[in-house]
Amino acid sequence: MFFAKRDLEMQTAVLLESIQLWEKHPELIREFTQEYLLNLNNILVSSIESLNFTHCDVTFEKLRVYADVNNKSVTNIVRTRAFAFYQYNLLKYHNTKGEHDLTLKAFDRSRFEELGLKLNSYKRTQIILELVVGHLFSGDFRGVVRNALDALAKHENFQQEVLSQIRNFFYIAHFHRKNLETLEQRLQSKDKLIQGWFEEYEQEKALLELLIGRLKNEVSKDDLKSFCENYVSKVNPHFNHYLILWSKNSNILIQR
Repeated sequence: MFFAKRDLEMQTAVLLESIQLWEKHPELIREFTQEYLLNLNNILVSSIESLNFTHCDVTFEKLRVYADVNNKSVTNIVRTRAFAFYQYNLLKYHNTKGEHDLTLKAFDRSRFEELGLKLNSYKRTQIILELVVGHLFSGDFRGVVRNALDALAKHENFQQEVLSQIRNFFYIAHFHRKNLETLEQRLQSKDKLIQGWFEEYEQEKALLELLIGRLKNEVSKDDLKSFCENYVSKVNPHFNHYLILWSKNSNILIQR
């Protein structure tokens, strides 16, 4: 689940104060740009997860300037990191506000693919997760499958728990397309790329089994919803927000 909303709001206030101090001394920003960018990222993370978007627009603009490919006053490393923070939080921002079409429009695929391994593997995985979420809640289940498969093909370069979350939405997309056979094959698969998943990710296996059971009318909607509400995410608590939202609204998603 989320961190306590009050704690996130307090964290945002502390980060904003820190940013104000930095900006009174531009020479320190030039010397410690990476740390400054991390603070901007953390402001967005705290603001979005607390559902308080007050400071987002200004913070996005600051990151956008550093991420701009035409900004020659900073190094390539700085531009790359700023882009990772900017892209991830922008997609997350639109998804959290329910603006999923804007999520899809905001994804800069050409730059994302151009930077490739230069992007931190955790951020790359998070960006793909948010893209997949955008497709899911837009009702574009083919888009979920396409982007998830692309991520799974590069699995060795991604953060493993977030990759598991991408797989969960991959299963959900097949659930909406009523691809029972595909889901059963995934459950039984011994493919070398996924062998050992279920020893580390028992919740992932359980969700897959519940989706299969639901398609067979052996599992109730309430049981599936309860499972989603109690899914534990250590690395990316915001994942639970999407999973709970899906479990409440899964019946109104329309396949395109």
